[in-house]
Amino acid sequence: METTLKEISNCGPCYSYEKMNDYVKKYGANTPVTFKQILDEVGIRDATWCLRVLDYKDRCLFFADIAESVLPIFEKLYPHDIRPRQVIEGVRKYHAGEIDSIDLELLQIATVDAVATVADAAAASAAYAAAAAAAAAADADAADAADAYVAAADARKNKWLEIEKLFIKHFC
Repeated sequence: METTLKEISNCGPCYSYEKMNDYVKKYGANTPVTFKQILDEVGIRDATWCLRVLDYKDRCLFFADIAESVLPIFEKLYPHDIRPRQVIEGVRKYHAGEIDSIDLELLQIATVDAVATVADAAAASAAYAAAAAAAAAADADAADAADAYVAAADARKNKWLEIEKLFIKHFC
């Protein structure tokens, strides 16, 4: 898959587009650029942002895969709430042409509460992690607190590495 830097620019980027200015100067804004080139140039976080140049149908499986990768966290907290899994399955059915955009929209509307719950769960998890880090710093020596911080940073880094693999699978 490819796009142009002009298409990315039309989406209103900030930092990610600035990082690609040398490419624009060398090749021009209308020169095709692959998502692999974008990934190599700006990294996974900004490359994921650049996906907005694609139609929803072209990127929905990628986002379904990311959502599914964190689904166990939600299901551990809410084992009987199947709405997030239903939405992920609905996105895949939409991409396969098994349901239309109206059916997908109805499914999404029906899961608004689940999204709010996930957001609340994420906020609660973040608050818990912050409290645990504070407790570790207060109750343990500095080395233990540093270990806790490094473990959290490693977990974030590992998640981005996982997302990068999904990005390559879908777009490179």
